[in-house]
Amino acid sequence: MGLSSVMQLQLPIFQDGTHLITRDLGYQRQDGQITYLQGVMPVFVHSIKDVASFQMISSQFYVNGIVKQMDIVRAFGIKPLALKRWVKKYREEGPGGFYIEKRGRPRKKKPDKVVENDLNRPAQTDRGSSKSERSREDAAASSGLGVGTTDSGMRVLGALGKIQQAPSEFHCCDDVCFGGVLFALPALLACGLLRHGSRFFALPAGYYSLTHILMLLAFMALYRIRSIEDLRYTAPGEWGKLLGLDRCPEAKTLREKLKILTSGNPEEGSAQLCEDWMEADAANVGTLYIDGHSR
Repeated sequence: MGLSSVMQLQLPIFQDGTHLITRDLGYQRQDGQITYLQGVMPVFVHSIKDVASFQMISSQFYVNGIVKQMDIVRAFGIKPLALKRWVKKYREEGPGGFYIEKRGRPRKKKPDKVVENDLNRPAQTDRGSSKSERSREDAAASSGLGVGTTDSGMRVLGALGKIQQAPSEFHCCDDVCFGGVLFALPALLACGLLRHGSRFFALPAGYYSLTHILMLLAFMALYRIRSIEDLRYTAPGEWGKLLGLDRCPEAKTLREKLKILTSGNPEEGSAQLCEDWMEADAANVGTLYIDGHSR
């Protein structure tokens, strides 16, 4: 086998179980097979040892705009240059090009010149999404799990109990509604919004974590949204961008989370925060008490 053939052979790393490639695309390794899942629907299956099929489907996902270069690199531990070669072959020869047997000793050739193509477009990845683009994307998701549920893969894992909580991932966005509340985030954290949360409150495993719920309630108060019902008349996807999620919980879900949080002893958490504030500013303790209530 020639040196060029060895250099082009990039074996993917398939981990056991189910893993996400993007928010909507994942793969499952089971019984020697790799099954790719779009949401909960299988879209392609190949053997773990079938490297040609892996190269073909990875290239197809990229060319069709389903994944980005780093999604494949991060998920399977391959080199970016290898994916560029596969994409080039896919565009020039189609899916069948990965299954053509080469006979004889491969001839020596110079390394492929990396041309400027869809794999190298920093301008597009750096540009923030516009409000209209996000609105169209959120509306398109309504035919599935609901308006703004663009993270269907992670939501399915949460519903199946496969994750403790959805990770917060923040993306570049332009002109986000309610975005001004983020200026108050340092003050909220300094006041102890999340300081004792895990000590006095707990939520079962699922898509939304305790941090997500507490941050949303604080943002709602800052934006003068007086009730959970009023949240229904705002854009859920825009709130999601502030939380690092696809959307905020719907009113019914938020009420259920609050019922769980208030079923214990929430007064203890409030009392602990009051103690923290008084210890931090002992000289002004008197101003914190008006008619026997801490404010």
